[in-house]
Amino acid sequence: VFTNQRPMDGNYIAAGTNNYVVQTDAADTETGVDYVEFSYQVCNSGNESKLALSKINNTHSKTTSLAEYSDGTYLCFTFKGFSNGGAASMYTGRLGVDGIPPAVTLTNPANGAMINANSFFQFNATDNLAPSLRCDLIIDGKAAANVTLQNGKEGSFAATNASEGIHTWNVLCTDMVGLGATGTARHALLRTRGRPV
Repeated sequence: VFTNQRPMDGNYIAAGTNNYVVQTDAADTETGVDYVEFSYQVCNSGNESKLALSKINNTHSKTTSLAEYSDGTYLCFTFKGFSNGGAASMYTGRLGVDGIPPAVTLTNPANGAMINANSFFQFNATDNLAPSLRCDLIIDGKAAANVTLQNGKEGSFAATNASEGIHTWNVLCTDMVGLGATGTARHALLRTRGRPV
């Protein structure tokens, strides 16, 4: 029985990943586990690589380089385990490679605009692969708030995340493998007292 696999079916890694730890816990309550191997190939290529995994207790692992694979490549993989009784079992899946960071565009307010506490910092974020993105509002170089946003959807943060005064603001969005990007920074004057803006 396989548990805690890395990768799992549907996972992604960043392009250029050099030291990727392939790992699974494997157990056979009847005869014990003899060994586990991991094989992978570019899907439908037929050029398979195979790794014999090292065992510590029930964990079988091996470090390998996947740096040669570029954005948009999918690796089909198989964990195959053999028991001391001669039985075998498999876990198969597909691992994607992501090499392109998200694109972030600040949409509102305009650069240099005066805003009030009812205003919002608005932006668009897109990615070539990730279904969702983590986006952070950056005020004067520091993270002030964050949100998980569906890919391609408009996002917004309340202006109340900043204090009254002139601020530089931006949004940093990160995809599922850790690739991040910001928009082009803007300035805004936030007024929270006195005559409404």
